[in-house]
Amino acid sequence: MVQEPSLRISPSPVHVILGSNRSVRNYFIAISLVLAVIATLSGCVSTGGSKSMETVVTDMHQRVTLLEEGLEPSLAELNENAAALIQRVNENDRQVRILTSMIEENQHKLDNLITMLSDLRTTLYRHWGLRLVPVLEGAGGGSSGIQIVPPDRAETVGGGGEKHDAAAPAILSPPAASEGDKQAYIVAKDLYDQENYEAAGAAFSEFMKDFPRSDQGNKAQFWIGKCYLNQSQYSQAIQAFESLRREYPDSTYVAFALHNQAVAHFRLGERDKAIALMEEVVEYYPTTTAAGHAERDLKQLRGRQ
Repeated sequence: MVQEPSLRISPSPVHVILGSNRSVRNYFIAISLVLAVIATLSGCVSTGGSKSMETVVTDMHQRVTLLEEGLEPSLAELNENAAALIQRVNENDRQVRILTSMIEENQHKLDNLITMLSDLRTTLYRHWGLRLVPVLEGAGGGSSGIQIVPPDRAETVGGGGEKHDAAAPAILSPPAASEGDKQAYIVAKDLYDQENYEAAGAAFSEFMKDFPRSDQGNKAQFWIGKCYLNQSQYSQAIQAFESLRREYPDSTYVAFALHNQAVAHFRLGERDKAIALMEEVVEYYPTTTAAGHAERDLKQLRGRQ
């Protein structure tokens, strides 16, 4: 883990108050000692006034005793207030840590939801025979952008008599899986969504063995790495993410694999490797949500140098 910067902490008001009360008590005791010394010295010089001096010392001692007895309840109350204040500070700190953990977990679930929506969109486009084609500027008075069109219109979109292949892929995501591997993938993903990471990892690994050429292989390999990461098996997670990058270099999951691999390196104490991988995400995949997370994490890591 990264060493936190040292902070200079000023004494709290509670400690200042307690310290000042101890000073008052020490002050009165010191006065008593001084008066006793004076009485002793006076006795050495003259025995005639020793009784009056003893009376003064006795009276002063009684007053100091009364002051101490009067301060005891106040000191006890101050100690109780200080203990209560410390307890409240500790409780607030615990609540902050809980809220931070909840925010990170919600962000993780949001990322998973975005991925699931992207997969669903791909499946629906293919099921309905829709695809994305560029709309050139000036065609039909519209501006440049992306338009969803059915196959029967794909040949005329773009203007200028230019024809487009209606069989071209709609987006960069892999095509829909066959029924057998699709069902196996859904079962494994449901286990992951239930946070049963050990069973999910085993199911995804079995999926890779049973369907080595499945179009869902890149996603299954990614979730294997996530299962290891969520079980704090960081070395295995790194190997799984590296396998994804090596076997499926064009997968849309590569950016997320790089970021999660960086997280695994960081949790192993390999901060330089983590920074290098996150910089790679930002440089080569700048439009992905993984790049946004990497930029945020890079600021935190560099701030701890």
